[in-house]
Amino acid sequence: MAKSLVLTICLLLAGVTAWAQSPPAETPANHQTAAAPPSTKDDAAAMRQEIEQLKQTLCGSDECHPMMLPVAAKPCTGGG
Repeated sequence: MAKSLVLTICLLLAGVTAWAQSPPAETPANHQTAAAPPSTKDDAAAMRQEIEQLKQTLCGSDECHPMMLPVAAKPCTGGG
């Protein structure tokens, strides 16, 4: 009884492993995903500006949480 249970579990695991490693099915023609355009310097500049705005928003309160300090490039000044 125990041997057949162990054998069944092993076969089940082997089947799941083989299924998990199979290539994904192709997407239908109406659900194709478009490739993202290559990033440019303008995109990088916009991203940096957005990051700086987020830092100011996070650290703009009277007291900045100590866990946020490693995220910010410079320490929070506490201004508002």
